[in-house]
Amino acid sequence: MRNSSAFVSYLLLDVAMESAFRSVQLYVTWWFLQSHDMTVGLSVILAIVSFFNIIFIPISGTWSSKVLLPDYIVQAVYLGCFTLVAWLIALRLLEDTKYWQYALIILMVLLGIATALLRPLSMKVINGLFQGEMAINKAYQTKYSLAILNVLLGPTLSGFVIEAYGGKAPLVCASLFCGLAWLGATVFKNTSRSCFSKFSVYRATRGGWTSELIRGFQLSFYVKEERAIAIISTFLNCFFSPFMFLLLPAIMTQLHAYTLREVGLIELCFGVGIAISCTDYVTSFVKKRLSLYHACLFYIIMLTGSFLLFSMLSNVLLLCFTGAIMGVALNSFNVVVNARRLHCIPSSHQAIMEGCFVFLCTAAVPIGFILTGTLMHIFSPQAIIGIYAFICFTSVLFLCTSASVRRMLQPNIRADYYAKQYPELFNCL
Repeated sequence: MRNSSAFVSYLLLDVAMESAFRSVQLYVTWWFLQSHDMTVGLSVILAIVSFFNIIFIPISGTWSSKVLLPDYIVQAVYLGCFTLVAWLIALRLLEDTKYWQYALIILMVLLGIATALLRPLSMKVINGLFQGEMAINKAYQTKYSLAILNVLLGPTLSGFVIEAYGGKAPLVCASLFCGLAWLGATVFKNTSRSCFSKFSVYRATRGGWTSELIRGFQLSFYVKEERAIAIISTFLNCFFSPFMFLLLPAIMTQLHAYTLREVGLIELCFGVGIAISCTDYVTSFVKKRLSLYHACLFYIIMLTGSFLLFSMLSNVLLLCFTGAIMGVALNSFNVVVNARRLHCIPSSHQAIMEGCFVFLCTAAVPIGFILTGTLMHIFSPQAIIGIYAFICFTSVLFLCTSASVRRMLQPNIRADYYAKQYPELFNCL
């Protein structure tokens, strides 16, 4: 019961912090839509925020190995809460001045850092709270299925409250979410300390946390399976994040003359697709007909096809349906791959490897925003999505040629597979 309470409180703080960040991000999107050139200003600020965000993801994986995990999570949540308070003060004092854009960027970066500090911790939290592959996989599936709440409570809710109460309404939502995150962090610290106190803090090397960071990148690079999956995810993330936060609002508001309410509705359908992908019926249906390897191929093809289909449609109901397909495909691929990775990575290396892996997967996001902003001067948003769909198809070809990933996704792979497959790396690095 204590482990379940700790896991629920962790899910609460994780969803609340992510929703707060997404709410603020939608406010920034609305602000640029109303007052500035979206293709230039918004793409630049999203690229800056994404850059600092991904820089702190691997650092978080290393720092979290040096202190007790509940204490680290509480500190990250407190940083996000204090940042939002500073944001609201700046909004009151600087909004109508020439300094507001600079305050907007700085505070958005700090809130993104606070969120980034929590992102690579799920593997370590689940491994500490649960024992056995079945329980761990179920916990991981639950964690991913709650991504619908990030969408529903973040951009969807914010889109509706903007239409109903005005552009600053998402900041009220973000404040409420930060309060929930504070509550969840406090409960998690009180209920999980005994679960993590038995795990010794990862040993410090002579070079300190920088050496651990280098070690994590070495493992992520030299382990063929990690490298291959990171390359595939980089392709997908490079184009998916600009699609959700830049191309989708541009298509809906500028091309089809919809409002942010319809943007939020499509993102909600994306979240519904995520929830559907985690149901027992869908997972069992796929397992009976496809191996894990062929299921991953199928999911990437679904995602690529959804991109292409989205570029051809204009009806909001069809766009919502396509968004749901995207959610099913993307989340199913992530659940299959990351559940197997959790089984394969030795527990003593999960924090540093997960942090570096998430960094490698999201490193192309700022480039994606800048590239998208540049292409919007030349092509229509629909044409850009079609181009991205064609490029993403290369992930299918890459997965087809990766023998290491094919072996990793075979049934009956033993726990700590990487340590047995690469003993020289995990013993010497």
